[in-house]
Amino acid sequence: REQHQCLDRQQRRHAAADGRARWHVGMVHGALSIPGSTDADDVVVKILQDGSVQCAGNGDQGQLGMGTVGYRDEPVSVSLGPASAIAAGEAHTCALVDGRAYCWGDGNYRQLGDPNAVRSLVPIPVSVTGVLAGKTLVSITAGGYHTCALDTAGKAYCWGRNDDGQLGAPGTGREPVVVSDPGKPLA
Repeated sequence: REQHQCLDRQQRRHAAADGRARWHVGMVHGALSIPGSTDADDVVVKILQDGSVQCAGNGDQGQLGMGTVGYRDEPVSVSLGPASAIAAGEAHTCALVDGRAYCWGDGNYRQLGDPNAVRSLVPIPVSVTGVLAGKTLVSITAGGYHTCALDTAGKAYCWGRNDDGQLGAPGTGREPVVVSDPGKPLA
């Protein structure tokens, strides 16, 4: 983990110096929290200024999105349109492109948002046949084995592991669910 943190700090200094990268906020499982970046379980993901996505680190479940599994010291590009937000969970990564969520990596708890995907080595769209139909997502975050996103109205939606109520709503987590509404949007 220490080698990965040093690599990330060096990349961050370069990116800040020439304005190439927009780092997105995240801290999962005690990983190094770098303002504007997401670092989870030995994976660092970032969005460059042009919206392209790069990942580095442990890709044993496909969470780097490069089409294969394996560890990469140097960032690899993910085949995805310009992203506006990104998040990394225990062994999965998700990004927003044009208001839609795309996820890749481990999906054993359906944290990829596709009820049939147990793993994807490349980005796949999150199902929009249920509660996400017609919604435009503006923010995304990932827990260990679940993912949540906010839409333009401030409503929260989650999918993935829900055995301890991680999704904030009843359900199996196989499909995205609306987080229980306490009476008003969260945003």
